[in-house]
Amino acid sequence: MPILGAEVWKEIQNNIVNKIGAQRFNLWLKNSTLKSLEADTAVIGVPNPFILTWIEDKLAADVEEALCEHFQKKITARFTVDGTLFRQMRKLQQEQQDEAITFKSPSGATYAENEPLNQRYNFERYAVGEGNRFAYEMSRRIIETRGEQFSTLLVYGGSGLGKTHLLQACAKELKRRYPEITVRYVSCEQFVNQFVTAIKSGKVDSFRRRHRNADALIIDDIHWLAGKKASQEEFLHTFNALSDKNRIIIAASDEHPSQTEKISRALLDRFSAAMTARIDPPDRDTKIAIINQRAAEMKRSLPRPVVEYIADVCEGNIRELEGAVMKLLAFNALHKSALTLALARTVLQEDLRRRRERVSLEKVLEAVCEVFGISAADLKSSRRTRSIAFPRQVAMYLARKLTTASLKEVGQYFGNKSHATALHSETKIRAIVENDQPTADIILRTEARILRRGRA
Repeated sequence: MPILGAEVWKEIQNNIVNKIGAQRFNLWLKNSTLKSLEADTAVIGVPNPFILTWIEDKLAADVEEALCEHFQKKITARFTVDGTLFRQMRKLQQEQQDEAITFKSPSGATYAENEPLNQRYNFERYAVGEGNRFAYEMSRRIIETRGEQFSTLLVYGGSGLGKTHLLQACAKELKRRYPEITVRYVSCEQFVNQFVTAIKSGKVDSFRRRHRNADALIIDDIHWLAGKKASQEEFLHTFNALSDKNRIIIAASDEHPSQTEKISRALLDRFSAAMTARIDPPDRDTKIAIINQRAAEMKRSLPRPVVEYIADVCEGNIRELEGAVMKLLAFNALHKSALTLALARTVLQEDLRRRRERVSLEKVLEAVCEVFGISAADLKSSRRTRSIAFPRQVAMYLARKLTTASLKEVGQYFGNKSHATALHSETKIRAIVENDQPTADIILRTEARILRRGRA
């Protein structure tokens, strides 16, 4: 059983970060290790059984995809508990209970954070387009005025659209402009986990001082509060304490809180009074800018046809765009192949197919029925009332966008409809997404729900 070097696992880990984001990686996979590779099976050590079970349920597919990309062949991941990693995990948990991790700036100011900030996430690297311009401008405004015009900002949009990048850029810019203040950046998941730990350890007062005495609280993935009543109440009190002192609060969510299930009315009222800014998927020009920027950071350049191909085949998730660039350039460096359009198609086609295969027609059906409040039988029926026909058209559109199913397969699945009916539905809903903002919100929210389940 060959033992693999730490540098190999480090490269694979970097790829995993691009797929799942730094926050999830730091929480679940940062302390893992690649123990061996034998007969196309990678054995990965993790600190304890709880983490093992969570990774197997939620992240195994992303880990295997990163392994396959690195070794250029099919690799199956097998996770095992490694007792030597347990002490490292205990140390990490203890650090999470500390008052803060404090850094000294050149001016002697303090900057507190619960999660390490990505060095690449700053305003200089943030590609601004029509889909995120308002969120960007409001972020700059709240910083430039130090919260005098408005002190609370909520940005929301689908996964992988740059919300975390924007929030971390805000944290860094606040630190740079106002070195005397304390800025706290934390994911909502970590906020909840630390709150639970504080209750168990009798350190609730310390937990509250840490968050309620900050000059600026920047919290990511606020939708993670859904269904957690005690944590919602604690966050509401934190929100109120900061708001009463006119402190800055910047939050991000995958969807507007009014569309998030199991959020308390009191918390929803607080968010409703905040400045809100939606982030939409980047348009084609913005995607091209992101691709060129990522290539330039790697000290490379891509031919225009290759850039346009990546922009056209990637749906708009920024992590997907950057991951495609990284894989293409890595393949080019390894095989010394010319950076041509043909090479891009060869290298990326399998990834695109595999990504779409993760979403099934069943997942599309379930999500659409839940969002629109109808049964699967009604959606597949021949009824043509708008309350049934419109969700059916949305389902066909999303099935075409998110799965590998053909028009014929989509039509048959959703009630033995014809190829022409499926095509009409796809065309009609695409036009609505582009031109009818309120209705587009519902469709995009449904899509986000499907994709979250597709990754699960």
